[in-house]
Amino acid sequence: MVEPKREFFPEREEWETHIATIIGEPLHEFTQRVTGKASGKARHGSINDLAFYSLEENVRVMVIVTENIFRTTPDEKLFESVIPASVAGA
Repeated sequence: MVEPKREFFPEREEWETHIATIIGEPLHEFTQRVTGKASGKARHGSINDLAFYSLEENVRVMVIVTENIFRTTPDEKLFESVIPASVAGA
């Protein structure tokens, strides 16, 4: 018999405190940024942003071929450089 899933952090406050220690900033600032509500330099973050934001989401992994991307590359060429990754068993 399989036991029901046990929550790692039973209380939301425990989870928020733990996340804040990992990301090194207040949770409200992190949330503003990853939900696209931040502006200016407040939009800059780390790779942790994507990991936490997509934690409970269905995620499609995309591969970006960067060898032909430059500051002056037009948008249509940028879109051509993005390819969906195929994941075995998905």
